[in-house]
Amino acid sequence: MLDNFELIAIISTISFTFSLVISVLLMPLISKLGFKYNFVDIPNERKKHSSIIVRLGGVGIFLGFLISLFITYKIIDSFGILSISYGPISLILFGSICFLLIGLSDDLFSTSPFLRLVFQIIVASILYFKGIRFDAIDLSFISSSHHTLVLPNFMSFILVCLWLVGLTNAMNWIDGLDGLASGISLISSFGLLVIFLSFSRIDLVLMCAAFCGALIGFL
Repeated sequence: MLDNFELIAIISTISFTFSLVISVLLMPLISKLGFKYNFVDIPNERKKHSSIIVRLGGVGIFLGFLISLFITYKIIDSFGILSISYGPISLILFGSICFLLIGLSDDLFSTSPFLRLVFQIIVASILYFKGIRFDAIDLSFISSSHHTLVLPNFMSFILVCLWLVGLTNAMNWIDGLDGLASGISLISSFGLLVIFLSFSRIDLVLMCAAFCGALIGFL
């Protein structure tokens, strides 16, 4: 019999592989669609990519990620091999889809930065009130005399908005070189995968594995 860690490793590999293959297969189709409808990014002083590229790469990444997760969770449910809580997953996917649509509106229609910021804060607020929040900060890494700092609700709300909106825009602003944003996302996702694995957060491990596969397929 396989132990729990081996099962997680196998399912994560399946999730990674599916997203990698799906992303690789989707990218040429998305590229053709982007060029057909002129959804392209032209090099300029800030964007140093070597040639005109399609703006829809994020759609291919997300579809590979989403389809892979759907298939993986179907396998898990069918065989009952792991116990997964779908509550956090549904919230993360809801937020991801919303942020994707906001970013896509900018790529396709050059949406006002202020309007995008407003919608991003609205989405972050919804996620906060649905349970995505910082309740406390563990300070034990400073010294043994420090313990947990419990955050008041208003501070938790501010941190969630800063974290989600800030990271989203930070990744958007660095997207000036071929593969820069996706490469940093890949490194970050793999790091998070290792952290979630150490805490046995199977749901988040599978999401990170799927995201890593989709990013590599894109690259």
